Amino acid sequence: MRTGEEAEEDASLRTSTSRSSVERSCMRRAVLWLSVVLVAGRVQADEVPIGSLPQPVVETANQNKGSGTIQRAESYPWGKVIIYKIEIDLDGKPDLELQIADNGKLIRVDQLGEPRDEGPGPAEE
Repeated sequence: MRTGEEAEEDASLRTSTSRSSVERSCMRRAVLWLSVVLVAGRVQADEVPIGSLPQPVVETANQNKGSGTIQRAESYPWGKVIIYKIEIDLDGKPDLELQIADNGKLIRVDQLGEPRDEGPGPAEE
């Protein structure tokens, strides 16, 4: 049979075990939340005045914009490189989004508006 002291010791052990489990769970949540906030902060783009874009970025944008105009630009870090996201408007509407590295290399082109007519398609039978 158990003595009163043994029962108190068991109850104390159970309480401290469940308390440390709760503390660990709270700590995990805090670390996860902090990680998400830090990662989101690193990826956030910064508005860039069009006049302050690097020359290689401007040249690449001009080569790929067609008859559109550069409307706005954002930058964000990607490793050791800065990527510029350039919005091209055509007839006052967003048409293209160009992603260009700071050295002028075209990374990605996204069509925002209606697809452009690029000539005749495959012949219909």
